[in-house]
Amino acid sequence: MKANKRDVRRVINLARGYDRNLCGRDFLICYGSGDDARMLEVSFSKKRFNHLVGIDINRCNVKPWVVYKKALAGTLTPHDLGSSLSQYFPSKITAARMMNAFISTATHVSEVNPHRQKSMRIYGCRAMQLSSPSVA
Repeated sequence: MKANKRDVRRVINLARGYDRNLCGRDFLICYGSGDDARMLEVSFSKKRFNHLVGIDINRCNVKPWVVYKKALAGTLTPHDLGSSLSQYFPSKITAARMMNAFISTATHVSEVNPHRQKSMRIYGCRAMQLSSPSVA
């Protein structure tokens, strides 16, 4: 799928939100309650941004890390993306935007001690951040 200006604007907006809320962080997403409680660990890195939004790195006119860097700077162009947008681009953009909003409104955020022997029971939280030095 060939990229247009609207697609580029969407990638730029998503990259900025991704950098602000997700990049370099690990999250433990908890749902359910009691014995039905489930947890899912999700990690976000700069390397995976292209996959998250549905950009085929093999069909891009610039290197993957350049896409992310240009998107953050707001200088990404349709030519940079070329025909690298996968058929799943529209649904991936929507899902990535929802994930960004979901994580930025987490009801419980804290750091986890990796040396703790007992497992924690976590109920009623939407997301828990596992690693970030800036969280108190």
